[in-house]
Amino acid sequence: MNNIENSADRRIITLRNTTKNFGTLMALNDVSLSIKEGEEVTIMGPSGSGKTTLINLIAGLEMPTSGSITVNGIELNSLKQEGLAEFRRDNIGIVFQQFHLIPYLTAVENIMLAQYFHGLPDKEDAMNTLEIVGLKDRARHLPSELSGGEQQRVAIARAIANEPSIILADEPTGNLDEENEQTVLSIFRQLKDEGKTLILVTHNADISAGSDAIIRLEHGRIKQPTTPIEALKETG
Repeated sequence: MNNIENSADRRIITLRNTTKNFGTLMALNDVSLSIKEGEEVTIMGPSGSGKTTLINLIAGLEMPTSGSITVNGIELNSLKQEGLAEFRRDNIGIVFQQFHLIPYLTAVENIMLAQYFHGLPDKEDAMNTLEIVGLKDRARHLPSELSGGEQQRVAIARAIANEPSIILADEPTGNLDEENEQTVLSIFRQLKDEGKTLILVTHNADISAGSDAIIRLEHGRIKQPTTPIEALKETG
C-alpha cells in the first residue's frame, strides 16, 4: 500500500493484530480490520468497549502496545511525535463530542487557527469552509454566542479546513437535539459524496443506518457478526 494508489478498493486504513493496554487495562485486544477509501464506517459498542481508543490509534494520538497500524500508506508505528503531528495535519480531521472550540476566538478564527498549523491562515478559505456547514453568517460570533448544533458545525468546519482525506468523529451528535443531529449528519453525507473516508463513533443505531459498514466492539474486540464483515476483516 502506498500514497499513489488510486484503486476504488484501496485500503486506506489497516490494523493488524493491534492491542492497546493502559497499565493493566486492555482497551483493545488483537484487533485486525481494514477500511476502504471513501467508505463511511460506524463504530458501535457499549461504554468502555474501546471505541474512542480505536479512533485515537487511527489518528496517531495513541500508539499501540503491539501490532501495526497503516493509514494512507503510512506506518504509524515508525513515526516519532513530530512525524505523527505532520501525519495528522496532512491526513486527519477530528470532530470531538465536546467541540473543543477556543472560547475567545470567533467561529472563523477557530478555523483559521487550524489552517495555521497547516500553513498560512486564509480568511477567505475559512469563510468558504463555514459556508459549507451553513454558518457563514455566524463567522464573527464567539462559541458562547452559538447554539450547541452551531458549535458542532464549526467543529466540523475546523476539521475539514485543511481538506483531510479521513474524518474521525467521536459521538458527533451525542449532545445535539434531533434537528441539529440531522443537520450534522447531512454534512457528513456530503463529505462522503466528496470522497472522504468517514469513521463515526456512536451509540445511535439510526446514525449507522447509512453507513457502508459497522464495527461492533465489545471488551476491546470486534464482536461477530459485524456488517459487512468482508469489508472490514484483514485477510492479507
